[in-house]
Amino acid sequence: MLDVFAPLATVYIVLAVLFFFAPETAPLRSGAWQSLRFRLAIPAPIRGDLWRSAPAILAGWATGGLFLSLGSTIVRTELGGVAHLWQGLAVTLLAGSGALAAFTLRRLKPRATVLFGTAALATGTALSLIALGVTSLPFYLVAAAVTGTGFGTTFSGVIASLAPRIPAAERADTFAVIYVLAYLAFGIPAVAAGLLVGLVGLTAVTVGYGIAVIVFALVALGLRLRRA
Repeated sequence: MLDVFAPLATVYIVLAVLFFFAPETAPLRSGAWQSLRFRLAIPAPIRGDLWRSAPAILAGWATGGLFLSLGSTIVRTELGGVAHLWQGLAVTLLAGSGALAAFTLRRLKPRATVLFGTAALATGTALSLIALGVTSLPFYLVAAAVTGTGFGTTFSGVIASLAPRIPAAERADTFAVIYVLAYLAFGIPAVAAGLLVGLVGLTAVTVGYGIAVIVFALVALGLRLRRA
């Protein structure tokens, strides 16, 4: 346990110290205690675009929740990947391909990035369900990599499309809304899926979860295409 949490604690302490040297981007105002009051607010100029981006946020973060909660169990029990290497590789491919895709496509316009990301999420998730159907671990790992490219680019594209239009004084409130939505999508479906596994089985839950992700991704894709 110590070899895991000691490095994490060290990194967190370093980041906490560096935080105090970060330049302030918003104008300073009186009322320090009042500024700590939690508030969720969406600036009017981006309100419609944020809600249109909600399906993309839900699809991407729900995908991450599935892989991190049930991913290793799926690989072990459904695909025969008993070794921890295979179980960890699926998550590594998801996150690794996501980071690589986000970096590679960073110069694309935000709209194009989201279009690519949501299409990749839908395609990769569909491929993963096919891999489960044919019980192919190699195919599933390929599908995880495809899904990861969507996982990494969808959210970065959404942020890139919204951030430039958020007033500096309202960025904290706006990002609070975005991340509340993201973490709800990350946590609630994963917890619900874990509870349902005991009732209907892992395969049924995975298929249902995957279909929901595909639907949200396609809705997000359609909303972006309509605003062409």
